[in-house]
Amino acid sequence: MGDRVTMYRHALWTLVAIVAVVAGLVGVGGAYYVLSHSGEAGAPEVVATFYPYQYLASRVAGDRFSVRALVPPGVEPHEWEPTPRDSLTIALSPAFVYNGYVEAYLANLFRELPADKPIRVNASAGLDVIRGGEGGASAVDPHLWLDPVRVEMTIDTIAAGLSKADPSGRATFEANAAALRQDVERIHTMFVNGLQTCSRRIFITQHEAFAYLAQRYNLTQYAIQGLSPDQEPTPTKMQEILNVINQTGSKYVFFEELVSPAVARTLANEAHVQTMVLSPIEGLTSEEQQNGDTYLTLMERNLQNLRTALECS
Repeated sequence: MGDRVTMYRHALWTLVAIVAVVAGLVGVGGAYYVLSHSGEAGAPEVVATFYPYQYLASRVAGDRFSVRALVPPGVEPHEWEPTPRDSLTIALSPAFVYNGYVEAYLANLFRELPADKPIRVNASAGLDVIRGGEGGASAVDPHLWLDPVRVEMTIDTIAAGLSKADPSGRATFEANAAALRQDVERIHTMFVNGLQTCSRRIFITQHEAFAYLAQRYNLTQYAIQGLSPDQEPTPTKMQEILNVINQTGSKYVFFEELVSPAVARTLANEAHVQTMVLSPIEGLTSEEQQNGDTYLTLMERNLQNLRTALECS
């Protein structure tokens, strides 16, 4: 293990040294342009850790940057770890956008990166967080992107970060951010109006991803699994959720598509209720990619499914 870490560090710092040499020849901005060039419309490549931040950063960036997500499509990000190649990609990027709570690898990654490059964009900076739940009293719920109001603040944070990476693009980033905020505000208004008159305010979900959404719209989630979908429920937890279903008359158990729905379906079968998708929007499935789905369309679909489960008029 020690030899592998040493080789990884050597490879990383070799490339960082190359960046420094090229920076001396063509200027720092030019160096990062050359070495992070994406091949798409001549735009340098910004890196975001996983899908929702890739989408937001891409909308803000416009044609001044392309934005790639580290976590591949169809992969759930909670337990994902970057390879040395991924870390090198980040090192050569002009900006790096991250959630800060999902990515357990960040502390180790940042120890290996230069202090000033890439520009680090903590998309959760300044946001109030929810603590507790199945993860324990001190655990931070990382699913901030499921609250449109917090997302509007995140958009401004991303615009500011990209402006540091490309000061001449500030006007473009701010204009794109304003347009994106309008789109997200529209989603927020749809949720406010769509969830006003519902027979139920409680929903059952696969993993504990929807506390921010529930808090924003005066709902209560009961989750089978914890803050990470890899946390297996105990028999006691399964019985607790089954009791909630029986006591409230809930007719649906929500599941998600990037992890196995087996636990949710088992519970639904025991309770004799139906299942339906409620996406935590941690990534896109191949079908969603083919359909051209985005964060916005998936939020709209979540609202439709919530309205069905909560029996909203």
